[in-house]
Amino acid sequence: MSEFPHTENEDGSACPSDVARNGDETTDTGTKTDAETSVQELRQIMADFVQERSWHAYHHPKNLALALVVETGELLEHFQWLSDEQSRQLHHDPKAMADIREEFADCLSYLLSLANCLEIDVSKAFRDKMVKNRTKYPIGHSGLRRRD
Repeated sequence: MSEFPHTENEDGSACPSDVARNGDETTDTGTKTDAETSVQELRQIMADFVQERSWHAYHHPKNLALALVVETGELLEHFQWLSDEQSRQLHHDPKAMADIREEFADCLSYLLSLANCLEIDVSKAFRDKMVKNRTKYPIGHSGLRRRD
């Protein structure tokens, strides 16, 4: 059973993402680190954000996937035309990193909304995929070809 109960979109379709709050106001989203935050907490923050704005009518899987593509393009713009080395050095540029963090967060917000809408267990999906990747890409066999 999903922790995100189904709600009905304006067109009558069910989308579980737009969760009823559990009595608490949305937590401060800017002060906790990865080590202090669960995926579940991030999903809830996103679900609350969507519900507070009554956006469930627009949060269909197709729309969320398309929005994710747009946001990944915006993230990619920060790396366009940079050499590999220049892209590695961006972490030394506070302005560039602030912009990249915002685009990264936009991408993550759409992934979390998609997970909420499709009831994808993010941790399980990631772990299952890593099991497949370990088989597909065993240690010592990267499968990558050098560009000489």
